[in-house]
Formats: sequence, structure tokens, C-alpha cells
Amino acid sequence: MSKMDKLRGAIGKNDRASVERAMNSILNNDIRESVINFDYEKLSLPVEDLEELQEHEKALLMQGKTLNKVSVKIGEHLSKARDIFIKSHSESFMEWYEALGLKKDQVSIFMNRFKLTIEYPQAKEKIITLNDRIIKEAINKKNPDNLLERIVSGEITTAEEIRNIRKNNSAPAEIFRDDVEEAEIVENFKLKIGIQKTVIIDKVKAISKEDRETFEKLLKIQEILKSM
Repeated sequence: MSKMDKLRGAIGKNDRASVERAMNSILNNDIRESVINFDYEKLSLPVEDLEELQEHEKALLMQGKTLNKVSVKIGEHLSKARDIFIKSHSESFMEWYEALGLKKDQVSIFMNRFKLTIEYPQAKEKIITLNDRIIKEAINKKNPDNLLERIVSGEITTAEEIRNIRKNNSAPAEIFRDDVEEAEIVENFKLKIGIQKTVIIDKVKAISKEDRETFEKLLKIQEILKSM
């Protein structure tokens, strides 16, 4: 059932009071469907304190959802403003939003939250509920290709999950790169040894047999090098 259908069903009389009661009922139901990753049982609180905490949780979730809706709109305005700056004064965009009191990280999150709602319109309501940390981790360029879809679908719900997936995904690549670097070092070392072998052999050939001590030393080195 859509929110509009809920609203029509909840409104009894067509007056301001009944509309407000209906809207509050819908909002409260939406918030109750939200779940945060926190174990209240570990606190061992008195019932009245636990209930008050849960009321604060509900109120904050409601305010957070409202703020995120506003942040999508801010991201839209920032994106459209940037498009204008890009035409001829792209270097001034940062100066412009800093004059508005915004910081680079904030602007990035605003714009990317808006961008995600455009790329995944079917998941707009879900994207609105994502906190800033998840948005920041979701747009990391090192994420595997399918991770973003899993985030906006609700399969992945925390920033820590995203970091762990990214870390595990990059591990094989890191190992491969380390192996390649080690192989290159070994290959370079072999090349250098080969050059030194040639140099020493040439010196052995050039030494006079009268310089018996030096000649014998170089012969020993030459034999060692041949065995490598």
C-alpha cells in the first residue's frame, strides 16, 4: 500500500487535525519499521529509561530521514551549480561552495547521494535512509563492481561491511602485485649477477699469469659464479 493510500485510509474528517494525526501515524509506522544495529539488552536499563531511549531513537531516525531528504536536494543544487562552473570557471566551484560554509567532504556526500538517486531511481527511498558514512564508503572507487547494487538494495547495511568487502576483494590483487614485484627484483638481481660474471671473466683473461695470487683469487670467483 502506498503512502497516499495509507493517508486516505487514515483520514476520517477532512480537517487539519485529522490530517496531522494521519501524517504522524504514517511517519511513526515508517520509523517503527526501521531497525538500528544496537543491542539495548546489554544495557540492563530500567524499563522507563529503555522506553525513553527508544523514543529518542525513533525521533532521531525521523529527523535523520528528513535531513537526508534535504541533503538530496542540496546535492541537486550543488550538481547543477557545478555544471555552470564547469563551462568556464571550474576552478571557482570550490571557492563558491566554501563561501556558502560547505566543506569538500560535505559537498562530495551531498552530490553523490543525489547522483545515486538518479542512477538508482527505484531505490531512492533506501538511498535517502543511508547515513553519510555509508554514502562515503559506497562511492569508493576501489569497491568491486556489484557492491553498489547490494548497498542500495539493502543487502549491505553498514560502512564496516563495505570496508571489509573492499579489503577482501583487493587482497588477491595485492598478493599478485607483491609476487610480481618480487619476481622483478629476482630477475633484476640475476641480470646484475650476469653482468658481474662477464666483467670478472674478462678481467681474469686480461691478468698476467705472473700476478699469480690475484689470478688464483679471480679464478676461484669465476668458478663460484659459473656455479650460480
